[in-house]
Amino acid sequence: MSKRKIWIVALAVLIISTLACSVPGLGSSAEPSAGVPGSGLRYDNGDMNISTYRPNGWEISWYDYDNFDIFEIAGEGYIEIYLFDETTAPEYWEMTFTPGMNKTQLLEDIITELSYVLYDIPYETRPLQSAAGDAICAFGYDENFNEGEFIGVVMQQNQAILVFASDYSRQTFDTNLPIYQGIVESMETLN
Repeated sequence: MSKRKIWIVALAVLIISTLACSVPGLGSSAEPSAGVPGSGLRYDNGDMNISTYRPNGWEISWYDYDNFDIFEIAGEGYIEIYLFDETTAPEYWEMTFTPGMNKTQLLEDIITELSYVLYDIPYETRPLQSAAGDAICAFGYDENFNEGEFIGVVMQQNQAILVFASDYSRQTFDTNLPIYQGIVESMETLN
């Protein structure tokens, strides 16, 4: 499947999930989202060998052996988390994974790879602390398209964990950015 088709499918899933979350009454008993790691529930994904926190008011909406999504029940927040290794890299990207890769170079490669979707968003990069591996993130907001983007990378010995999130209002992006960073920083390996 081409990169463009993958992004079209991902965008369709995002739109459908956002619309489903806006149906009156859906998730009305959910607690409000919390922005600090540890204020939600742990989610373990044995196939990806990671554990991360899921904030209160957020749910796991899809999972497979190499990815899962977390979405905000009563809001717009939506996160995609992927396993990136020698097997999955060619499946999703026109990139390769090499054990021992540099996290910063991988992040720059992803931004370049996705530039046709991400336009010319000015990114700020920041190192993150994660028990799961060496972590870094990039984030930015495009005022012209009213779109905020977050990309997190957690490097491990034989794989990387990639975290993607998008928001379509400045307020939502500013509110959710600490949550996105907290999800990356709360990651741990299971064994």
